[in-house]
Amino acid sequence: MGLLRKAVEERKRHYIQKLLAAGLYQTDVHLYEMTLTELEQIYYVCCGDNTGG
Repeated sequence: MGLLRKAVEERKRHYIQKLLAAGLYQTDVHLYEMTLTELEQIYYVCCGDNTGG
């Protein structure tokens, strides 16, 4: 796996964990189908954190 792909997957896991911890989703199945940008947008809108991680 390329470095960029690995970095994107790590950030996706980061946002998925934050969304699950915030109680916004009950399962991560749907979340893994989303893009990093979609996950970030949902997190920023729902949780109000715009520090980038």
